Amino acid sequence: MMKTLSKRKHPSIRIILSIILVILGGSGCVVSLFRLGHSIQNYQNSKNLSEWSRITANLVFSTQHFAFERGRTAVILRGAEPISPGNIEFIKRRRIAADIALQSALANIHTISVSDYSNLTEKWEALRKLRPVIDHESTLPRIARDKNLPSHWFSVATDLILGIQSEIHNLAGRFLQGDTSRLIILASTALELRNVAGTASSELTQALAARERPTSKFLSDIYIRRGMEDRLWNELEIVALQLNTESINNKVMYVKNYQNKIFRPLQDRCLSALEGSGKFPDLTEITSQAPVYLDGISELSTLAVNESLKEADEGIVQSFISVCMESILFIFLITILILSLWYVGRYVVRPLEYIDKELRRIGAIPIGERSGNEIDRVIANTVALEQIIIARAESEKAREIIILELQSAIEQIKTLSGFIPICANCKKIRDDNGYWAQVEEYISKHTDVQFSHSFCPECMELLYGDIVNSSDTKKGKSLKSSIK
Repeated sequence: MMKTLSKRKHPSIRIILSIILVILGGSGCVVSLFRLGHSIQNYQNSKNLSEWSRITANLVFSTQHFAFERGRTAVILRGAEPISPGNIEFIKRRRIAADIALQSALANIHTISVSDYSNLTEKWEALRKLRPVIDHESTLPRIARDKNLPSHWFSVATDLILGIQSEIHNLAGRFLQGDTSRLIILASTALELRNVAGTASSELTQALAARERPTSKFLSDIYIRRGMEDRLWNELEIVALQLNTESINNKVMYVKNYQNKIFRPLQDRCLSALEGSGKFPDLTEITSQAPVYLDGISELSTLAVNESLKEADEGIVQSFISVCMESILFIFLITILILSLWYVGRYVVRPLEYIDKELRRIGAIPIGERSGNEIDRVIANTVALEQIIIARAESEKAREIIILELQSAIEQIKTLSGFIPICANCKKIRDDNGYWAQVEEYISKHTDVQFSHSFCPECMELLYGDIVNSSDTKKGKSLKSSIK
């Protein structure tokens, strides 16, 4: 029974397997590529954070030293005595440190700054132009000095410090949320605290150096700044607790205790003396204690910036490792996908195509027919080949039957052509079973020969010679004819 083959066309196995592999492998590659892009972005962000942290550290560092230069210079200009060698060395050291830090920050800030940093450069240049004047005036007796110079100097230096603080705030907005952002907020808050506390300390020290009774407005400004200082301390302690960093918390505790136990009581005594209810303390006492307190705040700001820089550098290392791992994974997936396509093509599709080709070559189905995919064609070829084999088997069976018949006929022919036992008298032939049969019966049975009976002339003469030779010629001719 012949099988009916489906004529529906199905997609090629090569196409189906390729699509499946591309979808599966491609999905993995897309996910890996997305993760690689995310890692690269994290790496770039970490580099930016590291660069911004370094710039912020330099800006913070420069602000601290500019603030010390501002305060000590203003005190010297209002003091009664010319500048001492110790103060000369102190101011020189602060100037060098501040200029180096600011120069380093400005060398890199142009690539990321969101504000016009040229204004900051102008303020710095104005401060540097004023320094030679300050150096000259500080060597003169108080009576020979320009009375407006201390206020002008303090204003120029404050303008520069506030400009640097503004740039730090602009940079702080670029940091992402998290510990790094809190560290920058802590550094910015500490810097603002340093500026407020330094301004209050400088003004108080200037008043002590001048030995003049301050106005009520001056005292009011001092108390306002002290209130701002306390508020900034509260904010700084809250941020420090959120960070939960041991080194920062220890530093906050140390500086806060120093303020409460040493520096604030010293300021209270100075205020009492200025208000006329106490003895003026030694100026060197407050000028020696103020740097300890203010440097402690500055160190806290520097520590926060360094922590953010450390986190940024660790982020660079981690993100770089992540980029390398994701790159290796992406290359691995691409390689696996290519090898899978090659393997399927070579060891799955190609053998199917070879089988299909061979089946077509032996004539299972027409060569030009391309219905279905590779498996469909192999099935069709197999079914067609099965039908051909069945037909050939039936033909072979019929051929074998014919061969057997021919062989039997040949054997019979050989029997007739061989030794045949025949009776010497009656001429009967004996068959293989021992039966005697007439010659014509035996030959008719073993061949297709048919016999017709007649008389040869001799037998005719012997049997019917008297009739043939009679006078009645017409009857004789008639008998001969009937015999024939």
